[in-house]
Amino acid sequence: MGHILVTGFEPFGGERLNPAAEIAMSHDGAAIRPRGGLPSRAAVKVRACVLPVTWAGAVKTLIAEVGRTPGLGAVVMLGQAGGYPAFGLERVAINAANGRDNSGQELVEAPVLAGGPPAYFSTLPLQAILASLESEGLPAFISNSAGTYLCNFAFYALMHHLATAWPSPAPPAAGFIHVPYLPEQAIGKKPIPPSLARGEMERAVRVALEVVAGAR
Repeated sequence: MGHILVTGFEPFGGERLNPAAEIAMSHDGAAIRPRGGLPSRAAVKVRACVLPVTWAGAVKTLIAEVGRTPGLGAVVMLGQAGGYPAFGLERVAINAANGRDNSGQELVEAPVLAGGPPAYFSTLPLQAILASLESEGLPAFISNSAGTYLCNFAFYALMHHLATAWPSPAPPAAGFIHVPYLPEQAIGKKPIPPSLARGEMERAVRVALEVVAGAR
């Protein structure tokens, strides 16, 4: 495994920041030591990018980044889930899209891909990530719904691309993790939603990346 691609999203819904983008970019260029692997295993480099919150632009940017990442071994997508009390390790992406993006385009009960499979499952080691996060005292759970907004849309599109367009050998592992609000995002909201400190988010994502790096 040469590189792990980590993605986040730009702010949306009136927020001035998106923790997924902040945490993704904080790992750009990092060297990740595989967790649970042999001490001699080489560190894996991280490339990070921020995706636009538009139906047209998110997938175009994502697939371009996948194509230009050398030695791609895994893709870990991050997204904001306001109201989540913990890290949501998403199990499945479904072929459905709803909502208005940052450009004003609205989709209502639209497919991500007309004629595509109903769903794709994450290929990240979710149980191992969950166990490692819990062992570090970091709250997490496995989620069975990534919603139908841009997070699910990009997740589904990525998994379809890897399943249908990736040259042999096997495609890289890929999946999606939802993160809570940062504390500064919770201020002024009624009722006050759950949030998690930036340092804890960064630590949790690093743990997840260590597990992913050690799984291949």
